[in-house]
Amino acid sequence: MREIAGRWALGLASMAAISGALAQDAILPLSQGQSQLDNPAAMVAASEDWEVQMQHAARWANVNTGFNTQAMTARKSLRWGDMPGQIGLRFVEDRLGPGLSHRAYGVQASVEQKLGRALIVGAGVQLGLAEWSWDLTGLSWGQQYGPGGFDPGASTGEDAELLRGASRYADWALGVAVDFSGTVNLRGDLALHHGRQNVGLIDTRADSLAFRFHAGSSLEAPLELGSSQIGTLRIWQRSDLQGGEQLLELGAEIRHRFGHNSQYTRHSRSNEIGIGLAYQNSGALRPIFSWRGAGGWSARLGPALSTGPSGASQGWAIAMGFAPTYGLLRYPTR
Repeated sequence: MREIAGRWALGLASMAAISGALAQDAILPLSQGQSQLDNPAAMVAASEDWEVQMQHAARWANVNTGFNTQAMTARKSLRWGDMPGQIGLRFVEDRLGPGLSHRAYGVQASVEQKLGRALIVGAGVQLGLAEWSWDLTGLSWGQQYGPGGFDPGASTGEDAELLRGASRYADWALGVAVDFSGTVNLRGDLALHHGRQNVGLIDTRADSLAFRFHAGSSLEAPLELGSSQIGTLRIWQRSDLQGGEQLLELGAEIRHRFGHNSQYTRHSRSNEIGIGLAYQNSGALRPIFSWRGAGGWSARLGPALSTGPSGASQGWAIAMGFAPTYGLLRYPTR
């Protein structure tokens, strides 16, 4: 019995670690395209002076002790001498089932250069610390069964490191991004993330798992009815490659703005609402509902309509953000 329980525990942890390998750089379902979570250079060409974003994703919702992820990013515009740039923070926690979690903390910086009137190019770097931690003391082991039945207070007979421990390591990321603003807005980004995935409990030191390659792009174009603009269409794709695993995400969203800004204070009285659909090749299909307004607040909601390869529900995801703004200035000030 002890051998079976031990193998089950190792199998569970291995499954979670492998499932989480692609998620080590926080692949979350509400990306909108470029994100600090994927690439430190995604801060390039930000319009607001500073911004904070938080996201929660319930990744496997209908299993005992569901898998979920929380993430937060923050950034601030500044200048590095004569060159504009950004500084940022990144925090992610992946809870990968009972007793296993992964956390990552990072400091980010980027620089950008405007080439002509519409093109901005930039590069970014991220330095941080990541940690795997596990606590399998809640599992039952064969040695805890005796003539009187199961005794949770009895010794497991297992190595202490197997039952509880942590593994910390440095991780870093490098990225580049391009932003073109015209009648149609185009963005593209590439990033390399490195994190040595030595869990201690499960040793995954292979170079194929140490690196994750990220590529993303998005297009935003006006939607017009006659001579009037009625909204915008945003299309994005994101792909991530790590070892033999590949994640592909495709999404599209239609957004509509209404209302105007205050005549005297220029505070935002305008709002933007959106509806879209995102698909990941892991099997998740999500409708997306979004809102932005009230001086810079924003929210996005993406409940899953499908299950992943495991058959478990992909759960739901919500993102909240705040970026102080004078309003959605595509509408005239009155």
